[in-house]
Amino acid sequence: MPQLFPMNWIMLTSMLLLSTIFISICIFFLKMNLCKNQELILNKFNSIQMNW
Repeated sequence: MPQLFPMNWIMLTSMLLLSTIFISICIFFLKMNLCKNQELILNKFNSIQMNW
């Protein structure tokens, strides 16, 4: 049992690390997409105003 515990702990920590990195990357991409969408919306709004 004592020999198995460290391996499980290492696996747990590695999984946590991987998950946090994955989540951070996902959040980063979401923010990037939101920024792009905002720019697109702003451009459309500006074009509509210009047409008016």
